[in-house]
Amino acid sequence: ISKKSNLINPDKNIYIKKFGEPDLIFNKKKKLLLIKIKDFNDKVLILNSKLEGWNIEVLAKDIKNHKTIESRIDTNLLTSLITIKDSYLKNLNIYVEGGKHEDSLNIINSSGSINSLTIKNSFQDAIDFDFSNLKVNEIYVENAGNDFVDSSAGDYFVTKLVLIGCKDKGVSVGEKSNFKLTNAEIKNTDMALVSKDSSKLT
Repeated sequence: ISKKSNLINPDKNIYIKKFGEPDLIFNKKKKLLLIKIKDFNDKVLILNSKLEGWNIEVLAKDIKNHKTIESRIDTNLLTSLITIKDSYLKNLNIYVEGGKHEDSLNIINSSGSINSLTIKNSFQDAIDFDFSNLKVNEIYVENAGNDFVDSSAGDYFVTKLVLIGCKDKGVSVGEKSNFKLTNAEIKNTDMALVSKDSSKLT
């Protein structure tokens, strides 16, 4: 991670690095973190944190300076609007709308529970789970330019999934990951469920 990035410690056990100039608004009473992405170079990384009962909202409907790039990753190896890395999650609620990045949300090497994930109008992948152990109560994704939910090398349990309008795969389970799904509604998607790379989808 670049040393030029700004490290923010808004609450006990929460550490954030921002890249570019995204607006970050905190409401500790409501446990709300509001992130406004205005420029293509704006990204947010939450790392080494303990997120219990927080509500995270990311708004990126009007992105400036968007351009086609040759590489999926940037100089910090980040692909998404918001990345959560090396963290513990409990009853987390995440809402993301818009954006022009490769991923809307990327969760890496983290564990715990998520109450709800809502992603709307993703440029490419809506959600990437990597090297994590997560239980998710509900996922709702609407309109994605590539995959809705992409998992790699981890264990994932999702109770309810609603996916509408995807140009590629609804759920893509890859790289030796184990994905369990109880209830799914998938509409207007090229491929609903895909398991590959020695992975298991139940």
